[in-house]
Amino acid sequence: MTPNTNTKIRHAGDTDQVACKPSTLTIWQLFGAAFAHHHHHHLRLLCTALEAMVRGENAYEAVKEEDKRLHDAETAERRQRILEFRAGPDFKNQEQMRAHAQTNLKPGDFVIGQYRSPAPPPDFFHAWRKHHDKEVEMNREAYLSAKEAREAEEKRKQLESEQKQLELRKSASSPGQLALPAPAAASQLALPAPADGDADQRAVQTTSAHSSAEAEMEAQAREQAEQVATAFREDPRCREIAFLQDRLANQVVVWEVTGGGAQGGILVREGVSLQSLLVCSPERSRLLQGSLVREFDRKGERIFYKLLEGRGPQHGWISLKIKNVEVLTNAAEEPCVAERAKSLLRRLAMVPSPFQNLLRVPVAPCVRLTQSIHGRRGCLARLAKSKKADAWLQHAAMSAGLAVFPGFSPGDPVLASLLADSSLTPLRRVFPRPRRADDDIEYIDFVEVIDPVNGLLPDSMRVAYFLRTPGADDCDSLVGAVRFGAHSTQSMAHTDPQDEGQFTPFVHGGAMASVLYDAALWLARLSRYPNAVLKKISCQFSKSCPAFQTLRVEAKVSACVEAADFSVEGVCREPTQVVGEEPDGVVIKVSLKSENVLIATAEVVMVSFPLPDIRLPADLPQGSLAPPSVDWVPRALACARLPAHKEGRVRVPPWDKDGYMKAARDIQRTQALPVTCAAVEETTKEADLKARGIHRIERANMLDGVYRNDLCFTAGLAPAAISHVHYFDKTNAGGIRFEGTLRFGPQASEACFLDGEGNLAGEDGCMSMVAHFGLPLAAMDDFLAHLPRCNGTEKSSVTWRLDMQVRSLIPIGTELQFRCVCPREQTGAVGTKVEGTIEFEGQLLATVGAVITSSGAV
Repeated sequence: MTPNTNTKIRHAGDTDQVACKPSTLTIWQLFGAAFAHHHHHHLRLLCTALEAMVRGENAYEAVKEEDKRLHDAETAERRQRILEFRAGPDFKNQEQMRAHAQTNLKPGDFVIGQYRSPAPPPDFFHAWRKHHDKEVEMNREAYLSAKEAREAEEKRKQLESEQKQLELRKSASSPGQLALPAPAAASQLALPAPADGDADQRAVQTTSAHSSAEAEMEAQAREQAEQVATAFREDPRCREIAFLQDRLANQVVVWEVTGGGAQGGILVREGVSLQSLLVCSPERSRLLQGSLVREFDRKGERIFYKLLEGRGPQHGWISLKIKNVEVLTNAAEEPCVAERAKSLLRRLAMVPSPFQNLLRVPVAPCVRLTQSIHGRRGCLARLAKSKKADAWLQHAAMSAGLAVFPGFSPGDPVLASLLADSSLTPLRRVFPRPRRADDDIEYIDFVEVIDPVNGLLPDSMRVAYFLRTPGADDCDSLVGAVRFGAHSTQSMAHTDPQDEGQFTPFVHGGAMASVLYDAALWLARLSRYPNAVLKKISCQFSKSCPAFQTLRVEAKVSACVEAADFSVEGVCREPTQVVGEEPDGVVIKVSLKSENVLIATAEVVMVSFPLPDIRLPADLPQGSLAPPSVDWVPRALACARLPAHKEGRVRVPPWDKDGYMKAARDIQRTQALPVTCAAVEETTKEADLKARGIHRIERANMLDGVYRNDLCFTAGLAPAAISHVHYFDKTNAGGIRFEGTLRFGPQASEACFLDGEGNLAGEDGCMSMVAHFGLPLAAMDDFLAHLPRCNGTEKSSVTWRLDMQVRSLIPIGTELQFRCVCPREQTGAVGTKVEGTIEFEGQLLATVGAVITSSGAV
């Protein structure tokens, strides 16, 4: 068909109309020209040809140029479509793939002037679709071939580089020189030099060898991931939590508050009588609808509860019915509520057992008990001066056949080897406590205790200590087994539901430092000074510490020191060996090992308490302690899980300081700590600091390639042990710094006293109000390690060295102030030096210093 003069041609969907002149070319010849250039946009090319004829140009060349332009634009789109389709679930379905690739063009979708195009040849669209399918398949195969060729070329170049390095090492070796060891990968993959013309064969061999090595490394990584996952599932603590959760489910009745919505909740009273006083003020005496409570006691239609989840008083008396209308519903009767209750009971099972049935911690009796223990005439000082200084060891020693250590499996090989050693005496945790009725030294009891390293943070760490018996070659030494759990992790995700609870199976440096200090403390107290207290500790970290493995800790006295060996500033000089008189302290060296691999070491100076520069803070405050509740265990810790193993090499995105700081300042996504556990947020101070360019900041880490807020051993995973609010100041000319408030809670106490049934001791004081020094050391370690990230000095910062010097005992339950400074001018040869202090109302309690380096730098 030949178009008539002034005939207008338009494509389906086009609005432009072009006048055409007579032409000797037929429509199907133009279709043939388009098809000859292997492009499926034949209608576009037809329009291009007709427009060229109108302008008197060569239609074939116009079609060719238009084909090239469209091809360049379509190639990227086609490849993207193929990649997206290959990533979808229907890639293997060839029929769906062809339907996805084809267009919806049909005969009659275009018109020329007033006339519809005559029918195309019978096999035209079949031939075109066949050609298009073939083109799509060719493009896909070409893309995959190019990708494989590119990867093979990269692997070949990498292997050639390794071979060149190996040859250089061999050529550099001479009789008077020591040859450097070749990398394992290079020595395994080294191939003989091919002859001329064997380049293709060499590339094939190189690619095959490198692929084999990479597959072997991937298999080893997968095997290690499976071993860690198995160790996590079989961890004794996991079985203990499951047992406690089942026991609580059978013993505990959980109620949901379903009434009182119109009144803003139901009233809570102090006594069982309806005439008893309301709890707190009228505005805060109502338990809101939707809250879940645990029944402690019932009398008729009244129950005494403890709040598990929701808003209202922590405990009190409430009614089951109000005016014959039920306001409480048993959670077991509602499936959705039962799931909430099950999750809460799991968190309650993770609270230390002695605290699960406790309503509150009596602060005032605990303060009096602490003063009677640590005072200048307290039982520790009197015990050290008495002739019964070995009484502590006598009460702590156990029989090897009767020794039981919670948190360890019965067949643990490390623990079994220690129990089989006849020169070792297993130890239990006991602590001196004066009797309430008498102050005499004869009436000091040794009571079983738990502390952060053994029992108060059961999901973080467990230890089993053994002391060398007198008469052995090295009697002043202590050995033990250590297991770290999920709570001691370096990083745990919590901001997104899909990855909540995923954690890194490596131990936070602060948790390791706590164990190193604890081993030195108990060696000093049981073998030298019952009143030993930390003066200085210096930790060195060599390797990453794995969780869910039983490690070995060793502590040994290396030297003795006198008080004169300490300067006024508290800096320890070189210790002197004292002969003929009783020294004032000892230097203890501690090591942490995994089989024969050294992970960390510490040098600890323990001195006899009290010294003039080590004392209780003046005017020890009453403070406040968080009441035991499920809030002690965050949701992320309750659903702790290892991340899924990722196949292939994981590529870490480059460091992005702006992305890190944005995540660190995203306070809205940080974990909201319970009010009873959180450090005080001074709103006025925060507004003033923000006006000066000082902003509140939180932890951040890269999780799955994105910077997000995370949790760790010292930040969020134990709010009843450590809580803090800190601000970032970059306006200081001397360097960037952190400052803020820090509070240690009941789970940071150096000793929680237990009775014979495993519950907390009586109302005359159940715990010491002095913090275990391992917790302040761990908290400051986290601050110091993250400070250099804020200016990009150290991108993936880890602690290489950590030091702390003590000026005073550190109280729990009160607000402390801390400061950390990272000088802008650095003089250290390794890493970045940072310093910090802990203070209380102007009194310096401790100074801390650290050397921070990027991961893998040391």
